[in-house]
Amino acid sequence: MFLRLFLDVLLIPFILVLAYSLKFKIGWVFQNVFFLDVGQIYDHAQLEPYLRGLFSLVFLWITTFYMIGLYRPFVGLMSEIDEFVKIVKGVTVVVFEFMALIFIFDVIPNSRFVLFYLWITGIVMLSLVRYLIYCIEMKLVKKGYGAQNVCVLGAKDIGQDIVEKIVLSPSLRMRYVGSIDDQFPQRLHFHLKDKYRHLGSIESYVDVLLKHRIKLLFVSENIYHRRFFND
Repeated sequence: MFLRLFLDVLLIPFILVLAYSLKFKIGWVFQNVFFLDVGQIYDHAQLEPYLRGLFSLVFLWITTFYMIGLYRPFVGLMSEIDEFVKIVKGVTVVVFEFMALIFIFDVIPNSRFVLFYLWITGIVMLSLVRYLIYCIEMKLVKKGYGAQNVCVLGAKDIGQDIVEKIVLSPSLRMRYVGSIDDQFPQRLHFHLKDKYRHLGSIESYVDVLLKHRIKLLFVSENIYHRRFFND
């Protein structure tokens, strides 16, 4: 979360300058760099008015993102989609806040196109950076970093279904340590042939949990009614 906040502080000024450039400087780029008669050159447009209110705008942007929940952990099967939806919502709220500020205070020059480009570039740039962070996080989670150790009690079909879901869903931020059952399963699900680990018998589950520092224990339906849980 700190990395997301740090990168947002660096990225938001760039997004603001990019939005300004798309409106007022893109014509100059086409005509003077690519020698194409495309766009319009705005000689009167200056970047300084946007930079003067930069600190206030960045503070407002970060505060809005915090209130919407963009600096909390995103955990779940569709965590990257959830984060993208939050980004769209957050940038949209920020643009409306900027419109209100411009109407009341002379923070930055009033330009509907700049605000529109700010909305587009904000969503695109922030989403790309967040997705890159997400990919790095998933690689670390698969290696066991930032994930809680979990164990599954029961190694039959339902127990293996649980293990399979954990192994195939790194966004859950769970590290599968192994399974506990009285015997090694005769058949393993396809995705578990190289992942399944047998840690011991059910009677020794306490020692197994302590030894491997298990934070979360899943109990499969297969063994729920065994006498072991009635003792």
